[in-house]
Amino acid sequence: MKWERSLGLAGSSGFEVSLDEDGGKVVFRADDCGAADIGRRFLFRAYPVDPEDLPAGRRAAGFDDLDFDFSDYGVLRGASCVVERPLPGYRVEAVRTGQHERATGEPVWGRWLRPDGRGGG
Repeated sequence: MKWERSLGLAGSSGFEVSLDEDGGKVVFRADDCGAADIGRRFLFRAYPVDPEDLPAGRRAAGFDDLDFDFSDYGVLRGASCVVERPLPGYRVEAVRTGQHERATGEPVWGRWLRPDGRGGG
């Protein structure tokens, strides 16, 4: 699995993020994970290869809004944390992920992940 560091903004420990197609998941890892990292909401937008795979209410937007909390998929091990977020049950062209502050909605970091290996902030 190839790890790519997320593009962190101020206040972020910078999760490493990997798209694991074989395992059908996106993996987030931070070696120095603090309360702020765990408390922030995770952004998770899945863009399908075929828009018809989206729920009817999401087709106009073109992506599935699958945001989540650390407690949904995360595990804390000492000062490290790992989150394994399953991909949806359809083929994905891209995932936009990151974290934002709960109170303000202010983005902390973000990243595009694509099965072809093209990524970016």
